[in-house]
Amino acid sequence: TVTTAYDMGLLTPDSTLTVPYSITLYDKTIRDSHKHPTEVMTINQILSESSNVGTIMIAQMIERAGGREKLVDAFKAFGFGKYTALGLPKEQSGVLKEHDDWNGTDIGSIPIGQSVTVSPLQMWTAYNTIANGGSYVPPVLVRDIVDASGDRLTPKVPSEAPRAHRAVSEKAAQMVTRSLEDVVDAEHGTGREFKIDGFKIAAKTGTAYKVLDNGTYGTAATRKYAASFVGFFPASDPQISIMVMIDEPGYGQHFGATAAGPVFDTLARESMRDLKTCSLRESS
Repeated sequence: TVTTAYDMGLLTPDSTLTVPYSITLYDKTIRDSHKHPTEVMTINQILSESSNVGTIMIAQMIERAGGREKLVDAFKAFGFGKYTALGLPKEQSGVLKEHDDWNGTDIGSIPIGQSVTVSPLQMWTAYNTIANGGSYVPPVLVRDIVDASGDRLTPKVPSEAPRAHRAVSEKAAQMVTRSLEDVVDAEHGTGREFKIDGFKIAAKTGTAYKVLDNGTYGTAATRKYAASFVGFFPASDPQISIMVMIDEPGYGQHFGATAAGPVFDTLARESMRDLKTCSLRESS
């Protein structure tokens, strides 16, 4: 949602919106996860602090400027609602409504991730699109096979591999990367506990409701969650991306930062050590 607004030229990371704690659309009221007074927030803040209301306000701007189809087309460009082409058995394509099927409150739910289902692989690939400067690169399970002497046994990229496509402009991707850095760097960023000195990380926390067997998200007493932490680094020249999802963490520990953040932090630190080792080998 934010990337599309940047790509359309509607907003920049420093643009501001006056964001209330809740917003009502027809018969549905959507709130931010933490209560706050109506306040002026930059788009960077809206993203880094995971403001549902601020994100919905951005989506409404996109709808007024380009229609709901603009949002749906953007989600598709990032790989939502379709298979990744990996060909793995039992892979899910996810659920993404066509804009003609939206009801009155979907402009509030879909842009913040409700009424949408995606797999961890789809989410990881979407963030890779930002890391790749706005280019969607289909994931490849095995890029090449090398023998003990270093000879490649297969083509570097399989000839049947799907081609990359541009999802958003490089400028928009750069602006989103800046916003994602604030998730970890900013004082109130949801991932601030996982800042690593010497490395700039672009990341995002996610706290999603799971669809229950009855097709709803349930009530506060019955609700189940999927918590995620996804990001890439170094932010200025991405080399590694990691997606962590914790399925049904206990209530009270169900936020993305709380449940998935520590796993991301452990994997990131280990990956950074490997990355530094490789860099030293290349330079020597």
